[in-house]
Amino acid sequence: IENNSGLCKYTYPLNTERFSAQSINEVSIDAEIVGASPIKSIYSPTHNIITTKSTGTVNTAEVKYTATNIKPDKDFILYYTLSINDFTAHILTQHETNVPDGYFLLMSAAKIEPAAVIEKDIVFVIDTSGSMYGEKMQQAKEALKFCLNNLNPGDKFNIVNFASTVNKFDIGLSSADASNISRALTYDINLTANGGTNIYDALLAGLALPFNISRPKIMAFLTDGEPTVGTTNTATIITGIRAANTLGVKIFVFGVGYDVNTILLDKISSEQNGISDYVKPNENIETAVATFYSKVANPMLANVQLNFGTMT
Repeated sequence: IENNSGLCKYTYPLNTERFSAQSINEVSIDAEIVGASPIKSIYSPTHNIITTKSTGTVNTAEVKYTATNIKPDKDFILYYTLSINDFTAHILTQHETNVPDGYFLLMSAAKIEPAAVIEKDIVFVIDTSGSMYGEKMQQAKEALKFCLNNLNPGDKFNIVNFASTVNKFDIGLSSADASNISRALTYDINLTANGGTNIYDALLAGLALPFNISRPKIMAFLTDGEPTVGTTNTATIITGIRAANTLGVKIFVFGVGYDVNTILLDKISSEQNGISDYVKPNENIETAVATFYSKVANPMLANVQLNFGTMT
């Protein structure tokens, strides 16, 4: 493990597996980080990981990566930072010959006790059109089940499922108590795939919910296709979402398969301060969504602003 002023790098060789004659049924990495100082940030630039911080100590954490039916073509690289300071910042730089200015990644973390986790509002918008039928629908339901079971007591949530029409689990945002989560899990079990893909009305329905302006506001949007019902024009959808999102809901997008409208989904996520992630047909939807949720489940800071000053 390389340690440069608290920025640690670990590499596990997987690259040679690309020479395998057949895909590997399952590739799994389960690592425990034990630091001499509190662990701040954990990041992998090469693989989608799930991280779990230990509740008893700030010096240990668990990292997991799992994939099925793949030929690994790159080494597993893991970065994490250690520090006793209340606030840390580390920069990773990357220079490429065809990019004169290069790139940088800023990793920063603040010292915040677990009790300071901020309550959030979160809406899950799930595509249940006919093209989701079968394994994709089952994986999406398992992903939603994972997220529901990991809501915090003070959170509020809703589920918007859509095909040709749009349906909601509840009228407004439900408190994440045992009763509501139980009802939501039953709602999840009963989701079925059929009909067209009414993306626009589904997103508008999610954004129309009564979000609390003072809390983190998150939308997780999963779809496997292009809009086929209702408003289908890409520019009109983008403009409409921009106008409807008056409270600054962050929209995170998961595109499944090869038929998704990446131009539309990337534009929505980038304009609404989220990110897009794409899952190939043979990849696990549940893992991708669980990885995302592990990052947003326990908000520690809200409305963060960075000022780099004058940069040349």
